[in-house]
Amino acid sequence: MVNDVHVPVAGAEVAAEAEPAVEAAPALPPEVLAWLGGPKRNQSYAPDRKRVHRIGKEKPNHACWNWALWALSDVAGGPSREDFWSYVLNPAAQKELPATMAGLSQEVVGDLRALTGRLNAAGLASLVPAEEPADEATQARARPLMKEMFVKLVQLNGFEVVEPEAAAATIVCQYEKSGYASFPDHFWIELAGGVVIQTVPDRPLEVGNESTKWHSADGRLAESAPEYEELRVPVAALKARHIEILTAAKVAAVGE
Repeated sequence: MVNDVHVPVAGAEVAAEAEPAVEAAPALPPEVLAWLGGPKRNQSYAPDRKRVHRIGKEKPNHACWNWALWALSDVAGGPSREDFWSYVLNPAAQKELPATMAGLSQEVVGDLRALTGRLNAAGLASLVPAEEPADEATQARARPLMKEMFVKLVQLNGFEVVEPEAAAATIVCQYEKSGYASFPDHFWIELAGGVVIQTVPDRPLEVGNESTKWHSADGRLAESAPEYEELRVPVAALKARHIEILTAAKVAAVGE
């Protein structure tokens, strides 16, 4: 029987509009980093059953992007994955800004519309995924624009983007290669030493190493990996709520 570490965290409420950018959180304490990177006692639910730490979620339906960008909160820390990608790929279809983007300035909205223009010029903006993976030339056109979109999404959610050598963590997503600027399929957080922290709806957080990363609905099947592209954004700090959840999980695990 698997004993998940369950960590109640206060302050999760639905907000009508996005919060302003958050201040940098304190660094993860060394003892928490050591626990995250240390020996794991649970099994992952993916088919190969790799060893992980498992951390229970107060709201099981929280998805991968919610963990990476909002730290398992119902309070919008910035644009959601769905709102942001739908708007940038097809803003003309929306009469007003989506709820999680309502607080954005006109300057930011203008920047996003300019990004849409570059996607259209490259023949990549569509809400309908391609049926077959794109050829290498199309993938080469898509990657820098996908990276630009992802960096903007991370920044609008309150993170400071930095050079890799100055990063406390990396926000990562994977998307399926296609002829368009595809919605990211999976988000996670990476820490120094190859620590991967991820979740999906109705499953707990899992803390493992790089071999535990999921890349598709099939989990970690090796034959699926070439179908996905990875984007990485190094950030100066996680949010305070991330730190709170991970620190509380370490304390709870030690106390069991």
